[in-house]
Amino acid sequence: MRNASAGKVQVAFLTGEPGIGKTALADEFQGRVAASNATVRFGSGQCVEGFGSKEAFYPVLEAVGRLCRGADGARVVDHARK
Repeated sequence: MRNASAGKVQVAFLTGEPGIGKTALADEFQGRVAASNATVRFGSGQCVEGFGSKEAFYPVLEAVGRLCRGADGARVVDHARK
């Protein structure tokens, strides 16, 4: 989070068996950060069994798509162009 707050793009992957709390951890982290830093944007994507053999980057594409279609999407797209 310190790096992201300093303007460095960060990517994190949460992996593990189903049901161990990956989504709960990500939601908690996002909630705490959002409460303290309104300028941070989060993108998230989920692995879906069946897509992996067809599209290896599906979770990344999903995350980027959500960011670009979000309330601040135009700014995200503009920033990505730089």
